[in-house]
Amino acid sequence: MEYVITKHFLLRISQRGLSKEILNMVLKFGNSKGDKITLNKKMTQKVIKELDDLKKKLTKQDSMIQKSNLSNALIIDFKSNSNCDIDVENIYLLEQIAYDRAMLMKILDKGGVTVVAEGNILITAYNVNSSYEKKRG
Repeated sequence: MEYVITKHFLLRISQRGLSKEILNMVLKFGNSKGDKITLNKKMTQKVIKELDDLKKKLTKQDSMIQKSNLSNALIIDFKSNSNCDIDVENIYLLEQIAYDRAMLMKILDKGGVTVVAEGNILITAYNVNSSYEKKRG
């Protein structure tokens, strides 16, 4: 779904230290209830576990990359090494998993994040454990 971002939304996410990447995670993995999309602590932990399980599966397939840091230089080395049988797509997938996991860890640090939307219009966002959430109930 394509979302419309309001000036108010941009102001609030800036004030609350929420990046667009974090909000993409909420929109991707969050639970929708009424006008709110929430990725709470429990659900975030579940998604992180699923990513960790997927990472284990992929690293078992390519045991050589299990200990690597998956840097771009490493990928170039793998591509240029004609004797290497490592699946480069798995490396990119592992990088994406690491990036998604880092964003989810930020959400976990905040205790979860809620995005309020009306249809496809994003109105506001806040940390689940914020005083705003306690006031609204």
